Amino acid sequence: MKTQVTDIQKRFSSWSLLNIYTILIVSFLCWVTFFDSNNLFVLKAINEEVNETELQKEYYEETIERTKQARKDILNNAAAQRDYAIENHYRQFPNSDVYVPKVKSKK
Repeated sequence: MKTQVTDIQKRFSSWSLLNIYTILIVSFLCWVTFFDSNNLFVLKAINEEVNETELQKEYYEETIERTKQARKDILNNAAAQRDYAIENHYRQFPNSDVYVPKVKSKK
């Protein structure tokens, strides 16, 4: 029995679980994972927020491009200017018919 214990001690004498470096590494990893102000859970939440913000950035860049194209079309086309004025600013032009629908109120 004593020979088995000495064999085990010889095998793990250079690197044991009680080695100071092992204890420091494990404690550092625990600190970084759970107790630090920038622990893994906070970093995961920040990464999710960054990904969401990048998606919003792509959406707004696409919207800006569509708006620039629509503006270019409106500035270069008289019919498009007229349509834009009618649809968005409720502009009335001479010789045009305006229909105002009546809304029945519930009483």
